[in-house]
Amino acid sequence: MVRLSIRSYSLEMRAHAHDYHQLVFPLAGNITMEMSDFRGKVGPGQCIVIPATSRHGFKADEKSRFLVADTERLPAEMLQLPRPLFTVSPELAAYCHFLDLQLSRSAQPELVQSLSVLFTGLLADQKMNVVRDLRIARVVEALNRDISLSPPLSELAALACLSLSQYKALFKAQLGMTTGQYLQQQRMQKARALLSHSDLPVSHIAEQVGFSDLSAFSRRFSAHWGETPRQIRHR
Repeated sequence: MVRLSIRSYSLEMRAHAHDYHQLVFPLAGNITMEMSDFRGKVGPGQCIVIPATSRHGFKADEKSRFLVADTERLPAEMLQLPRPLFTVSPELAAYCHFLDLQLSRSAQPELVQSLSVLFTGLLADQKMNVVRDLRIARVVEALNRDISLSPPLSELAALACLSLSQYKALFKAQLGMTTGQYLQQQRMQKARALLSHSDLPVSHIAEQVGFSDLSAFSRRFSAHWGETPRQIRHR
């Protein structure tokens, strides 16, 4: 059972360890973490993984807020990250903010248990965008805010404080794909979900994932999934 709570901390550095795993999701503001394999700030859109028995130091502005999940078990891939940090999917990030609202206003055990079950499911489905470099993490977070946009690579390179060639090389090294391939993956996943679970017109779904031309969207979708949008919609 995952124990969920909303917390705030102080600017005084504290340190401890515990016999359970812990995930910290910043909701507002940053947290400074000091661990054996990580030192730095963690902000919204990211999650820091604290393995059981790992001693860690932490501090944050008192106005900052965090969702903290204490658990006896974690997906194996989270414990195998080269650094204990990953980029949170838009779906899980949205649910974390929903939990902030619910946990701040309700103490009903049955509701909290149901919320925890859904959180566990979303966590298990979380794709590990491994964050080794916080400059690329900033770019991934910006891309995920609105996947319908296609920012110029020069703009993304500037956000990462890198030259264009450095940015291209580092992004591919971090995520195993180019920026364009990453955006396409995210867009096609969202389009498939909307086709399967909503009654939005296909033209509106195309616009939500960055296509003004319906024919171009259909061709790209079919090439990616091996099925047309119409086939997915009418299953």
